[in-house]
Amino acid sequence: MKFIYNFRAVWRVALYEVRVMLFSLKFLILAALSWMFMDLYVADIRQFALDYGETLVPAQLPFYFSDPLYCNIAFLLLIFLFSDLPPKDSSQRQVLQRSGIRCYGAGQMLAIAIMSVIYVAEQLLFSVLTCIPCVEFAGWGKIWQSVASGKMYDLGYNCTATVSQNVITKYLPWQAIGASALLFCLTGICYAMIEYLLNGISRGKAGTAVLSSWSMAWIFLQGLASHWAWVQTAHRFSPQNWNDLAYKESSDIGKMAVRILLCILFLALLNQILIKHRKIQTI
Repeated sequence: MKFIYNFRAVWRVALYEVRVMLFSLKFLILAALSWMFMDLYVADIRQFALDYGETLVPAQLPFYFSDPLYCNIAFLLLIFLFSDLPPKDSSQRQVLQRSGIRCYGAGQMLAIAIMSVIYVAEQLLFSVLTCIPCVEFAGWGKIWQSVASGKMYDLGYNCTATVSQNVITKYLPWQAIGASALLFCLTGICYAMIEYLLNGISRGKAGTAVLSSWSMAWIFLQGLASHWAWVQTAHRFSPQNWNDLAYKESSDIGKMAVRILLCILFLALLNQILIKHRKIQTI
């Protein structure tokens, strides 16, 4: 009975925090930016499909993470989404008094997981909407394969998006989309919990500054990974390396997901302990 009561308290805290983030002006602005960047990514490819009367499967997400620019922009927007964690608004004292410190901390961690799932679902929705009116839920089709093989360039079209032939060869569209969504969601939770930890310890925005700088750096460092050994070593921990399917076999997806999940569990436990011992200021 006590477990059920505690779970209800945790769930109420999580739902409250999700509602606060979900109905904030910041979420709407970040959603608009996400739509804009997704549309920029697929605009030339969509026009190519329209010109030739072909359909386009909404599989941008797997290719998104093969592109250093768009991949790191997606993570920057996610980092900004969680930049106000730990929450310090005036209503937090009342939430804490009603739930207790343990349920309050667990609810905060659950809210991060729920918002990360919502953020990824939003990206999947935008990938469908930005393919209209030529969207079709089928195989890879001619368009993605033409872009990946370079035929689009041969026909005189410009395209700034990176489309990996390896992804098309190794995965079916729904396998690639599912794997990308899973890794993106887990990485987002992991990043948000690191941000929560560093922001909470510093009682400022240290986590947001560190993680946003880390993501921005890889927009420029990606091309140097093959030249400098230290960059290649650091690249193992970059958001793109965790999410890029181009160099992963299907068997690697589960291994990577388990590793990230273990990191999430460790960070959730560490944050919970620090919240309990008042090392992370929540109010």
